[in-house]
Amino acid sequence: MERDVARLHDITRKQGLWIFILGVIFSLLCVPLHEAQAEEKHAVLVLVPGLSMEDYFLLLEDKKLAEGAVVGALNRVTAGPDSPVDEMLTLSAGARAETSQVSLGDWMKGASEGEVFSYHLPGFAAIHAENEKSGYSTAPGTLSETLRAEGAVVRFAGHSDRGGQRQSYAPFLTTDFQGRAYGSRRAVVDKDSSAPGGWRMNPQKTQGWVDNIQRHVSSSLTVVEWGDISRFEKEGRSVFSSSPLPALARVLREMKQRKQPLFLMGADAPTDDMIPFAMWTEDYAAPANRLFSTSTGQPYLGSSVDAASALAAVFSEGADPPLTAGETADLQETREELRGMQTIHDTRAPVLSTYISILILLLAAAFLYEKKEKSVPPWWMHAAVSTGIASPIAFVVIPSLVGRPVDNAALYTGSVTAAALVIGAVVSILARQKAPLLLSILLTVLLSIDLLNGAYAIQRSYLGYDPLIGARYGGIGNELGGFFTAAAIVCLEPVLRHRKKAVLPLLLVFLIITGSSALGKNAGVTIASGLMFGTLWTKEFQHAGWKKVLAAVSGGMLFLGVLLWGLSFTGGPSHIGAAFQQLLQGEWEELRALFVRKVEMNIKIIFHSNWTKLLITSYAIAAFYLLIEKKTRMQPSQQMVIKAGAAGSIFLLLLNDSGAVAAATSMFYLLCVRYAWNMEHRFADKTRASASPRINRKKPL
Repeated sequence: MERDVARLHDITRKQGLWIFILGVIFSLLCVPLHEAQAEEKHAVLVLVPGLSMEDYFLLLEDKKLAEGAVVGALNRVTAGPDSPVDEMLTLSAGARAETSQVSLGDWMKGASEGEVFSYHLPGFAAIHAENEKSGYSTAPGTLSETLRAEGAVVRFAGHSDRGGQRQSYAPFLTTDFQGRAYGSRRAVVDKDSSAPGGWRMNPQKTQGWVDNIQRHVSSSLTVVEWGDISRFEKEGRSVFSSSPLPALARVLREMKQRKQPLFLMGADAPTDDMIPFAMWTEDYAAPANRLFSTSTGQPYLGSSVDAASALAAVFSEGADPPLTAGETADLQETREELRGMQTIHDTRAPVLSTYISILILLLAAAFLYEKKEKSVPPWWMHAAVSTGIASPIAFVVIPSLVGRPVDNAALYTGSVTAAALVIGAVVSILARQKAPLLLSILLTVLLSIDLLNGAYAIQRSYLGYDPLIGARYGGIGNELGGFFTAAAIVCLEPVLRHRKKAVLPLLLVFLIITGSSALGKNAGVTIASGLMFGTLWTKEFQHAGWKKVLAAVSGGMLFLGVLLWGLSFTGGPSHIGAAFQQLLQGEWEELRALFVRKVEMNIKIIFHSNWTKLLITSYAIAAFYLLIEKKTRMQPSQQMVIKAGAAGSIFLLLLNDSGAVAAATSMFYLLCVRYAWNMEHRFADKTRASASPRINRKKPL
């Protein structure tokens, strides 16, 4: 019996030993294979300084090249004024950056290891510290550091020199936090006196350089600076007839055959306010797809801060890249959409300047007519005021029907003007007494529907936001936010006439629309609107003690804060959600920097924006009515709406980062409503007077 037990133990030990040995062998076979598969990642970025959107689409006319491409563009936002260095620092940091301390030619060559040289940018430590302390907390060099943390090697090759002028873009993109970049400026470029700028890219050397990098490391990002386009644009277009585009297209096709992630990105575009961007990362033979950006929330256009994360996502498993493939792209449609964005950007200032001037003239004319106490304004004056109220409606309706203007901005703005005239005149004629109310309801409904539809019309409106500037990409902007706030309070007038408490559900709906991260995404407008609605109850607290007033104000502010915090979870990432996250994590310095940046932006807009003219005019007229006018024909509910709306306009001015804009549009809207109501009461007085029986008196003999 004991012998059997011993034999059984011996067999068990042998089985355990064999299981252990097999496990070790299995681990040795499988784990290295898995690691090798995980680490074998290579990507190539072809950086093309000077590449215009026109040349970009000429490249994509090559059907072989367009296959599998995700096509679009990136805006050129930076933390400072537009400059090539700021642009490259922003692209490398994944956040807005700026500096005035260095130029494109300041890179210093150091030691070499084979064909790879080290390059250093003097003063980079100061640049890094300067941007870390900025309101954007930017760290130039983040892309390179992130890739090296993932085990990838980052190298560059090429330059954009012209004659004796040194220019290097790629090192800014591949630098680490110490201002060091590794690669070779000369390895893929030939000296050629017959070429623009005296240099010419060598496609064979370029392929060889990439092959050499990928042969010696298991994971790499290679940035090829293709400088021929920049040299041709700046020195050769008027002298040399042959375009360098075919050589670039040939290199891209050859790179694409590697079946590795390939990126094409422009930089320092000569005339455009966007840079071309394309990537080939999945099916290299599929139809082209349009670019979609989670930052901008719209197709075709991404942000310059997306580039670093998009490149890093190739080497980080499970990462969600900010730039992805959207629906199948029609290149002509893509071209027109991007051209429309550029057209809006180029013509926005003159269009809005003309619009603002017309609004100022309208306010002045209506004011002068109203001061003639004994005269009744003609019908066309009421129609003109109604047209002013209807103007934001036209700026939403036209883009919802035809999109952005592609070429003829004059025809586009003419159609907006015609739409405003038709809407205002028709409503004034058919519903004179209720024109302000009907137009306000129409505006709030249209904007609410558009926000539910992803803000399609707002994004494409002159009164929306410019994605090439990048101050806002979604929700309701400050121009329309001011109009919406004023229209919302006007919509409450018939309800306030009967029962004030009945407006509470409507107030909550308005606040949800403006504050939700899925809809309005505008904290400033939401807070200002909430305070505006609160002023409707000031009469109830006129004789209350200061403790009750303080409790009511504190309760209202707490409610607004909790509401905004809850609404930050209703959609994707937003500025509101980010601010609450910083607040909950105690990041006071970041919040202080954010607040300072918002205040500086508001001050800058007040001193430089065309909207300031409308702000001053409307506030001057409003102050006249408040301080001098003693009597009014308006009903108590109408007076309550105008007073609350005026308070809301002041709240918009003080609490919004572009408060001057929102305050100007809201006060203009309220003054037009006031004019319309007063005209109607004056017209009604005349009608009653003419209908009353006349007393005939006999003259004495």
